[in-house]
Amino acid sequence: MKTTMDTQRPRKPLVATIGEEVATGFLMGGVFGSAYHLAKGGFQAVCKNVPRGSCSTAVFFGVYAAIDYAVVSARRKEEPMLDGAVAMGGASGITSLHKGLRYAGQSALVGAAFGGAVMGGLSLLEDWTRDLSPPEKRADDEPGHPAPAFRPTLPVEVPWTPPVGEEIRN
Repeated sequence: MKTTMDTQRPRKPLVATIGEEVATGFLMGGVFGSAYHLAKGGFQAVCKNVPRGSCSTAVFFGVYAAIDYAVVSARRKEEPMLDGAVAMGGASGITSLHKGLRYAGQSALVGAAFGGAVMGGLSLLEDWTRDLSPPEKRADDEPGHPAPAFRPTLPVEVPWTPPVGEEIRN
């Protein structure tokens, strides 16, 4: 994958990104829609409502991916919280246009607030888990290199001198 502009992670082409998001939305709509409609109305409700819900979720995810890609490309940098809020608001508004402009505007505002909150929460979670990750291994921690029992830390720098009896060869 090639990196475009100065984004933080490599970006896939637009068509691949939208295709993956549409597939993810279709699967999520099918799985969660099946569970919801099965609990609410039984097997007949699943057969009647899940295909429509899967397609609606797939369309939403596709519009979200397209807007997110466009925002990142236009700004030439990636900022997940802002990009997610704009993309979620735009996707909510566009997919709600069939209900009228007023409803689409309200849906866009709610979607933007929700998208910002979700993306902000995810970035905080990433920072938190990064802080909890174990420290990186040093070369002397490898097998075959016994770790010293004590690693002194001195508040001042001490010049290095070779051990007694060892010659310095140039």
